[in-house]
Amino acid sequence: MWKYISRKTQYALWIFPALFLLLNPFWNISSKWSIENILFIYEPRTLQEAEGYFSDVWNQSDDFVENSDNYVYGKQSNNDTGMVDEIEREDEQEEDWNPGIYNNKEKGNTSAFPFLMVSITDFWQRNWENFRQIISLILICVIGVSNIKFYRFCLKNRSFFRNEKEVKVYFLEGIGSPFLLGKDIYIDKNIIENKTILKHIIMHEYCHYKHRDYFWVILRNLCLIIYWYHPFVWLANEFAKRDCELACDEAVMLGLKSKEYEEYGYTLISVLKHSRPGQRHTAISSVTNHNMKNIKERLIMIKMKNKCSRGIAVMCIICIAILTGCTFTQKTVSKEEKVEKEEVVNHEISDLEPQEDISEKYYNGYYNVSAKAYGESTYVVTEEGIYCILEGSSTFQLLYEGSVTMGTLEEDRLFFYSYSKDEDKAAIMSLNLSTGDVMVSYILEEDFYSYMEMTSQNGKLYINKQGEIAVFEVQKDGTLQRKEPLQITVPKELQSAGENSKPVSPVIAMGEGYSENFYYERKEDSSCVRVYDGDTLVNEIDNITDIMITEKGVIGRDINNHKDVFLWNIYTGEKKSLYQSLDNENKLWIYTTYDENGVYGLLQETDNSYIVSRISWGGVIEKLFEIEEVEIFSDVKMSVIGDWIYYCNQVTGKMERRNLMNLMEIEIIQ
Repeated sequence: MWKYISRKTQYALWIFPALFLLLNPFWNISSKWSIENILFIYEPRTLQEAEGYFSDVWNQSDDFVENSDNYVYGKQSNNDTGMVDEIEREDEQEEDWNPGIYNNKEKGNTSAFPFLMVSITDFWQRNWENFRQIISLILICVIGVSNIKFYRFCLKNRSFFRNEKEVKVYFLEGIGSPFLLGKDIYIDKNIIENKTILKHIIMHEYCHYKHRDYFWVILRNLCLIIYWYHPFVWLANEFAKRDCELACDEAVMLGLKSKEYEEYGYTLISVLKHSRPGQRHTAISSVTNHNMKNIKERLIMIKMKNKCSRGIAVMCIICIAILTGCTFTQKTVSKEEKVEKEEVVNHEISDLEPQEDISEKYYNGYYNVSAKAYGESTYVVTEEGIYCILEGSSTFQLLYEGSVTMGTLEEDRLFFYSYSKDEDKAAIMSLNLSTGDVMVSYILEEDFYSYMEMTSQNGKLYINKQGEIAVFEVQKDGTLQRKEPLQITVPKELQSAGENSKPVSPVIAMGEGYSENFYYERKEDSSCVRVYDGDTLVNEIDNITDIMITEKGVIGRDINNHKDVFLWNIYTGEKKSLYQSLDNENKLWIYTTYDENGVYGLLQETDNSYIVSRISWGGVIEKLFEIEEVEIFSDVKMSVIGDWIYYCNQVTGKMERRNLMNLMEIEIIQ
């Protein structure tokens, strides 16, 4: 419509996107007319619909049917998390599950380039906001210093010419193009060939003043500083400057007679000959952008006479306002959605408030298999023994040397298994975290290999031991006194199932705040987990395997779609999807531990490398870093303590840690 509206109206239309751009970083504006209401009108699939869909897909997969029987679920030992394990070793590899089938060998490039690209992408996703703000701050400083110097240069070298209505006119040599700086007009004497040119230049710059361009030029440059990375903002800035000059040319012609239009055109050409693009300080001054293309466009506009229509101008303003309101605003959130979100948040918060200290549970739970936290120190098990790391320090102190397996914390003591290198013996050792003293708490019998996961509660140690729970009372001197074991009593409803029913990590259940609830897994044609309070059934779920008990619920896999992972609330029965393999190149994800931020696990990249990844409790996956030289996933042991993730590759024997806030910060513990 530019032929039917004035150039001033055309220039004024930029105010709508400019103001929205400046408001957006500080105030997210919602509108029922936002285009997001159309783009995001479709609700996501229900969990039942998604499960049905994936079930159909897997049932059509011959590879899955042929190889699914080669998995054993729920297998758990002292050094394993019970996710998914191989039945046999190398002597029966041809008959066992072939990892290549699930690893997509065609994409299994061992090159580091794909992982490097993923790492760079993940790094930018985590740090982009801070980086963007830093660059904007640098631009503000650079432009500010530059313009302060330029303003001082003008004050020092200018010479007064005359007053022109509301502004003052100064001569300033060496600037090339004339410009407006606040209420002052600056002109280079060298471009004044006659009085007519001087008159036209003053009129043009005075129109800049009347249009308040000294204010709008600052707004335009603020948009560039905030959105320096956005090419369309730069493009819009160039068009806005063009419309600014056209609006001033139009205003000048309103004060000239028609026979003077041609002389004004010659003035523009004369200024073009003396223009110096390098002398532009656009943050505080309105400098005419002189180049041949712009001058040609301005000369055509001078020659043409637009047929301006107020009706069309009003229509354009309305259209731009509506278009800006639709594209620069966000989807409105109804009261019902707000209430629902608040309920979800409150529910999640309530889930993280058990009777005991939640941070101690997260950091010292069974699934942290190689590290425990106490006070300001972290205790880590390596091949050499137990190291102590002081919070905020990279100094590692070896407290106990030998072959050990991490146990549990009870008040100020760390209990762990110690194995003799020369003799077939083992003992439960106690490390006093206050004094650093190590002592033998209890010597194990010949069947010490049957002692598995360990937890503590109310001054007692509970150890899972082949069909029973061994109980030890902690004495004041750190020794352990053996008590009557706890027999694992099967609820009456499951007693007839015999060997098809077994407890799922009863020691973990006791240590994680579920002391009155026992978990059972029944394997027949399918698996079923039932939660009991004594003989009272609390809840149950079918077709689940690879149980991992957390404060947020039970993590497991669907037997029919075993690559997909979900979270099950034992009280409400709700299933929430955490990981969808079809969204991740059909890869298997093995979860190992968790904290308040999410669940940590391994995503197989190639035959001998895994990517350590984290899935938030909301189901968002984040790839962290890669571990190479891995034979099977169970060779990698992981723990998460605060801002650090500890991992040990049992093939190479290396124990390392990375800072979750800065994954490039790697420390080898030795």
